[in-house]
Amino acid sequence: MEFYILNKDLMLENQEAGDYGEFGDYSAKFLENNDAGSGPYMLESWVRGEKATFVKFEDYFRGWKENSIDRVNFWIVREEATALLMTKTGESDLSHQWFTVEGHEELDAEAHITMNIDPGVQLFHLPINTQKPPTDDKDFRYAINYAFDYYTACNQIQKGAPQARGPVPVILEANSENAFMFTQDMVKAKEHLAKSKYAPDDYTLEYVYVEGIELERKIGLLLQENLAELGIEMTITGVPWGTITEIAATVEQTPHFTAIYDTLKFPHVDSHTYGLYHSSVPSTYRTMSHYNNPEVDALLDAARAALTEEEQMKKYKEAQDIVALDAPSLYIFNTPHRVETWDYLTGYVYVGLLGYDMAWWYFQIDTAKRDEWLG
Repeated sequence: MEFYILNKDLMLENQEAGDYGEFGDYSAKFLENNDAGSGPYMLESWVRGEKATFVKFEDYFRGWKENSIDRVNFWIVREEATALLMTKTGESDLSHQWFTVEGHEELDAEAHITMNIDPGVQLFHLPINTQKPPTDDKDFRYAINYAFDYYTACNQIQKGAPQARGPVPVILEANSENAFMFTQDMVKAKEHLAKSKYAPDDYTLEYVYVEGIELERKIGLLLQENLAELGIEMTITGVPWGTITEIAATVEQTPHFTAIYDTLKFPHVDSHTYGLYHSSVPSTYRTMSHYNNPEVDALLDAARAALTEEEQMKKYKEAQDIVALDAPSLYIFNTPHRVETWDYLTGYVYVGLLGYDMAWWYFQIDTAKRDEWLG
């Protein structure tokens, strides 16, 4: 869940009938096509699925630095090759983090472009639908987890990313050192598959990823290859991000696997424990495992109610240990955070929270350098 400061008067003026009593729909329909934000930039125009343009709000309360950015064009580009070319030619000043490692390295090799790399507080995992056959069976999920080739994913596809140890990024002190980590072991995979109430050919599994994110497609191909060794078939489908948020709403629509990057929403372990696995949390892209374990619920409730940090962390770690053993996800790696900037763009800061590397207020442009390098 993410919360933003919005213009209350504007929201109240534009609310429609909805499920929230006197607040109607909380102006959700209005916000589909309008801006009610409070930040340093205002939405000027947008074309759904293609481009959004933002302009500087001159009266922003923090003021403005010299050479700050007046206008931002935020492009939605689904093909990696196109996005790389846009960055190389200067049509884009700042890349996104979703390229393959090879794509990031390709940009870093360019003159006047720098790759900014930071230790990641981001979990890349494949939530497994624990309520849909055959992945509702724990032994079947264990077979999948033991079949997956973590070494190739971490060291060849992501090139040096640490393997994830449960749902909490390993860089955080609150990560449980006791959380179980699967490694590829085809013998154990076959043993658990034999214990499962399902045969490998009872179902064809579904893997869904965000179209245009080549790394997610490669992970799907790797998993497909690994599962084929067990006689399990799996389809791979790329869809727009909006489709993933829609299909997350129900167990029936949620595929067996979905490729998800989950970044800290706030700087606390609760984000990757309660926010992912408490049964009271609504069905969103963060909860596509549809996990439900009363023991974990009780631990997470106790963690939130704890009077000391020591007791709180103890409960969060105990919950992590149980979750990891229940295998509601393929926990693959904690992603190093990579973005590229042209060297005429300064002020980039990696904060670690979702979206804050795109905080344009911090950026400044050396127009003389830009004109010299790009003509």
